[in-house]
Amino acid sequence: MSVFGSMTTAVAGLAAQAQALGNLSDNISNSQTIGYKRVETTFQELVTTSNSDKHSPGGVRAKPSFTNSTPGNISQTQTATNMAISGNGFFQVSQGVEGASSVSFQDAQYFTRAGDFTLDRFGYLKNSAGMYLNGWGVNSTGAVDKGSLSPIRIQQLIDTPSATQNVNLSANLPLNPTTANQPDQTISLIDAAGEEHTLTLGWRQQSAGNWRLSITDPSRDTADVTAGQLTSSITDPVLAPAALATAIAQPFTVVTGVTADPQVSTVALGAGTVTANTVYSVSVGGRTFNYTATATDVTNQNNVVYQLWSQIQAAGAAPGGAVINATGDSIIITGDAAGNPVTVSGTPTAAMTTTLSSVASNPLGATLGVKEQVQISVGGPAGNIGDVYKVDFAGMVPAGPTITYTTDGSESNAAVIAERIAAAINADTTSPATASVLNGAVLLTAKTATTGTSITTALTGGAPQWVMATPGYMPPYVDLSFTAGYLTSMGAANVGTGTARVPPSQNTGDDAFVNFTVNYGYGNQTVKLNLGQFGSAASGLTQFTGTSITENSKTQDGFTRGAFQNLEVKASGDVVANYDNGRSRVLARVPVIQVTNPDGMQKVNGNAYQMTRDAGGTRADDSGANGAGNFAVSSIEGSNVDIAQEFTKLIVTQRAYSANTKVVTASDEMLQETLGMKR
Repeated sequence: MSVFGSMTTAVAGLAAQAQALGNLSDNISNSQTIGYKRVETTFQELVTTSNSDKHSPGGVRAKPSFTNSTPGNISQTQTATNMAISGNGFFQVSQGVEGASSVSFQDAQYFTRAGDFTLDRFGYLKNSAGMYLNGWGVNSTGAVDKGSLSPIRIQQLIDTPSATQNVNLSANLPLNPTTANQPDQTISLIDAAGEEHTLTLGWRQQSAGNWRLSITDPSRDTADVTAGQLTSSITDPVLAPAALATAIAQPFTVVTGVTADPQVSTVALGAGTVTANTVYSVSVGGRTFNYTATATDVTNQNNVVYQLWSQIQAAGAAPGGAVINATGDSIIITGDAAGNPVTVSGTPTAAMTTTLSSVASNPLGATLGVKEQVQISVGGPAGNIGDVYKVDFAGMVPAGPTITYTTDGSESNAAVIAERIAAAINADTTSPATASVLNGAVLLTAKTATTGTSITTALTGGAPQWVMATPGYMPPYVDLSFTAGYLTSMGAANVGTGTARVPPSQNTGDDAFVNFTVNYGYGNQTVKLNLGQFGSAASGLTQFTGTSITENSKTQDGFTRGAFQNLEVKASGDVVANYDNGRSRVLARVPVIQVTNPDGMQKVNGNAYQMTRDAGGTRADDSGANGAGNFAVSSIEGSNVDIAQEFTKLIVTQRAYSANTKVVTASDEMLQETLGMKR
């Protein structure tokens, strides 16, 4: 039996070495296959009988030993969607069948280390073995949804516009500027439709450590509401009624007469509060003027007076003119030059009261043969750009000119404005008066002496009137104060009805910003101009040495419409689409799949593996988390086959196979000798 046993054992040895040779052949042939894992051969002894008295030859059996957990060499590529895993883990992939316009995927999931993924014609990431990469999706808020894995497909070929919400500005305002008004800066905003708009930041130093900031949109017309100018620029574009008490601080009507005094009627708003939806009426010279109060007028009562006065002025119903008194709550209507009164009445039920009174001769001190003088106070803050001051000689007989002066921001105080108003009056040869400056006010002196035949001076609306001539102001400015170079406070007391707002808390370390609202036809868009932190020079605004503004950085978070440009995978596993508008968007994330016993998985076509009972379970983790390997981007993992080692094994296998053939030959010769014994 030993001769026969030795022969069958040798034959088993031949079979085992042949199987080992097959494994070596597979390894050598796949030495350049991406992600291939070599197959080792282990030999197991087959035992029939073996004890202290007897041992019978049993033979040998070859079994494959997998090296799925042994990494191969990682090398760089030029493809941004190629990936390799450095450490533990696999890519999860799916098999798919391509149709004419889509791909049908099988339910079975596979695992691979072959990460040479590229985009196919349907927008899927597929490797050279035809396996489709699976990953986590991203929800509408941009957060990764780790609920399930599915084939990653790129369909977002257009990046929708994103409206600007934040503008970040870092700059140094000069400690010693050469001029108070610094050159304008510009910031870009993107609206909801992806259109780009340019706003202008105007800087003016009012005093040491104190600056003014104005924000304008030069492309917008104040009348073009739907086009989307800054919201604040459409509020009271000519004269804000709420500001009547200050805007018309010194109303006056200068009249003279010899034979009779003109009659003056005062139409006053009563002490009671204004009621919304109530019609207020005034009759002047037989003509009735109406205004229906709004809800806003309840807290802005002077607007009722203003609206009625505007109608009377436009209609010319008062022959001697109509003005508003200093407090803005009464209309003063004057009769004609001959002293004839004009009939005036108000509606009793609307809380309007009318008082008719005779005015004493020469109420303002006019004297025959003397050139009359009138003093106009010029108040209000200096330095705004586009404020209009007006002196109107339209009440003259004959009518005189209307002279205006528009500020350019170079005025250091109100006295300078008074000087320039006076210069404008003196430059107009048709003006009935000359002008000079007295104690910061404009002093008008009639060019001709008072006579008894005509009114030599009748100024209507003579007090300086502020209007918003330049569109786009967050009217009119925000104050900024600096101490030792650091921004310490901001004030919005001068924004009026505009939308600009500053932080309510301005302690050291608090964020410094200006919030304002724009509307470009797609609804209100709130923008936050970030200026760093109070009391900090880390970023934002400072005021250190220099003669002009130094801009350090300026960014905004809006984007125009973008077209897909390319795709890349980050080390985090994020699949990122890049667009030609400079924006990037995360579309999916690739996880690392850890397997309990990777060497227990079963090889399948496509350089992939299937789970088996021996493999245990799986777990999906982010790159580098919980023992998972890290992604090496723009890289691939090669085969873990070492050709030199395989050749060494090949020689050993060949010799072992040859040795087994010798055993077969020897056993055969011995059998032949045994059979020949009968001869």
